[in-house]
Amino acid sequence: MDRFEHLNGKLEHIVFKDGCEMSLKAIYARVPFVQNSDIPTKLGCELTDDGLLQIDSFQRTSVDGIYACGDSTIWMRSVANAVATGANAGAFLNKDLIKKAFYQN
Repeated sequence: MDRFEHLNGKLEHIVFKDGCEMSLKAIYARVPFVQNSDIPTKLGCELTDDGLLQIDSFQRTSVDGIYACGDSTIWMRSVANAVATGANAGAFLNKDLIKKAFYQN
């Protein structure tokens, strides 16, 4: 590939090094995931092979007392997913705090 050609920002062609062109309307790319913050790893939280924070089914990380949610934990990028996993993390954290406060000495 040599270059992308566009008209007013709208992708039109890929031009290859030999001069051949291929018309297209869209191109998709899977960019590598990178955590935007190194705070979880500095605290000792483990990452998956894909670079996501490793969590269990209750949103707990590998470090006791640290819960994670949203884009840092799953490939599905959406506001709805972030809200849902955030609500779960808050509920599970609350459950664990109640358990520690009332059921353990």
